[in-house]
Amino acid sequence: MDLANNLGNIIQIFVIVAGGIYFVWEMRTQLKLLRQSQDNIHDRLEKMDTEIENLAKVTIEMARQDERMAAMEQRVGDRLAAMDGRIQELSVRIHAFMNEMTPKKRSVK
Repeated sequence: MDLANNLGNIIQIFVIVAGGIYFVWEMRTQLKLLRQSQDNIHDRLEKMDTEIENLAKVTIEMARQDERMAAMEQRVGDRLAAMDGRIQELSVRIHAFMNEMTPKKRSVK
């Protein structure tokens, strides 16, 4: 009986130690997987940061282009307004000149 109890205790100790080793081994494997997952997430975040920086650069460049276009539109509008004024002035002069050049009808008395 004593031998059976000792053998049972030894088997219990062996099962507990084997379970502990298996637990530690599985935890170690899980930690490796978590590290790999974390590294993958870190790499993806770095790529996203790079893409966001590139997008920010493009957005800034587009805003600058918009500002340049707005300034150019303003200058063109100002020049067109000035030209319109000149055209009206020339039209008035041409009409005045044409009125001077047309022979005046003499009234017959």
